[in-house]
Amino acid sequence: MRRLLLLLAAAAAAITHAQSLPRILLFTATAPGAYRHSSIDTAVSTIQTLCEGRWEAIVSDDAAVMGQLQGYSVVVGVMNTDVDPPAVGPLLTASQAASLADYIERGGSFLGIHSAANCNYGVPWYGRLVGAFFDYHAPVQNVTVRALTREHESTRQWEGEVGIYEEMYHFRTDPRSLPSSATVLLTPASSYSDPGVNALGFRNGSEGTPQPLAWYREGSLLDVPAQGTLGGGLDDYQGGPSPRGGSGRSFYTSLGHDEGTWQVRTVPCLPISSCLLARKLTKHCEPRCPSFNRTSQARSNGYLLLRRSTLPLLLRLLPLNREARRAAAAAAVEAVQQLHRRRLPQAPPRARARSCARRTQGSSSSRRW
Repeated sequence: MRRLLLLLAAAAAAITHAQSLPRILLFTATAPGAYRHSSIDTAVSTIQTLCEGRWEAIVSDDAAVMGQLQGYSVVVGVMNTDVDPPAVGPLLTASQAASLADYIERGGSFLGIHSAANCNYGVPWYGRLVGAFFDYHAPVQNVTVRALTREHESTRQWEGEVGIYEEMYHFRTDPRSLPSSATVLLTPASSYSDPGVNALGFRNGSEGTPQPLAWYREGSLLDVPAQGTLGGGLDDYQGGPSPRGGSGRSFYTSLGHDEGTWQVRTVPCLPISSCLLARKLTKHCEPRCPSFNRTSQARSNGYLLLRRSTLPLLLRLLPLNREARRAAAAAAVEAVQQLHRRRLPQAPPRARARSCARRTQGSSSSRRW
C-alpha cells in the first residue's frame, strides 16, 4: 500500500510539473514530393533532451496543428521544405497560413531551423517572418563557422572557429534590410567550394556580407518598408494577405542539415537559447549548454519535480514518522528519476574533434536542401 501511495505521489508530482511548463511546438512537416531531411529525428531528439525541465515540447508533422497554436510559447519550424524551386508545394493551406499569421500578429514567436527558409514561397509574409527565403546552397563539406557577436545567449559559448560538416545556405535577400533589421549571429570563417549560382544557373538576389548563417529579430516581424520594396519574394501580392506587426521574436539558423552538426555541443544551444529569449526568460539562460549526461539530468529533474509539486504536502498527510517520511521522499525521488531515464531520448555524445579528412566529398544530389 505504501509503495502504491509513493508511486501515485511521484506521478502526481510529474503531472503537476508538466502542466506548469511552457509549451513549444516542433513542427516537422514537409510538402508532398519535397526532400525530407534524415536529420529531423536527430534534431527533434536533441532539442527534446535540452527541453527537459524547461518546456513541454510537442512534435507534429501534421500541418493542421497550425490551426491550434493557442497556448504555445514558440513555434519551431524544424527543416520544413517545399518542392524544388521555382515550384511551390502545398506545405500550408491558406487557412493554416492565416492561423500562423494571426499567432505572430498576437505576439507569438518563431524559430526556423535550416530549410524552414525553403518553403511557403507563395506566402511573402512568411519570408519576412523567417528573415529571407532560401536561394541555393553549396555542396555539403567541411567548413568553419565563427560568431559575429557573443553578446547573444545563443552564441555566448561559441569560442573561436567551430568546424562542422554542413551546407552553406545562400538567401535571396539580406535579413538586415528588413524594417525590423536582423542581428546576424554566425558567418563562415573559412572559404569553401561554392558554385555561386542556384540549380537553374543564376542568383535570385544576394544576402549581403558578411554571409549570414544565423540571425535573430525582435518586434515588427511582419512589417514592410514605408516606401520601396524588399524583393526576393518578400513583398505582398496585390489583393493577397498582408499581415503586419508581430511584437514577438524571430530566430533562424541555417545549420542542421547533417546529423553530425547536432553533435557539436554549441549548435543545439542556438535554438534552445533562442527559445528562452523568445519567452523573455533571460534570467533562466545558463552560461553553459545543459549537460547531455542522462544520469545527472534525471537526478536534477527528479528533485525539481518534487520541489515544485504537491508531494511534500502529500507526505505530511500520510501516517508516517519523520524517518519514514524521509525514506518515502527518497523513494519518490528515485521513482521520478527512473521515469525520466526511460523517457529521455538517447543523448548525443560529447563534442569531439573530428578529422576533416574523413569527409571531404560534397553531396552529389541536387535535391538536398
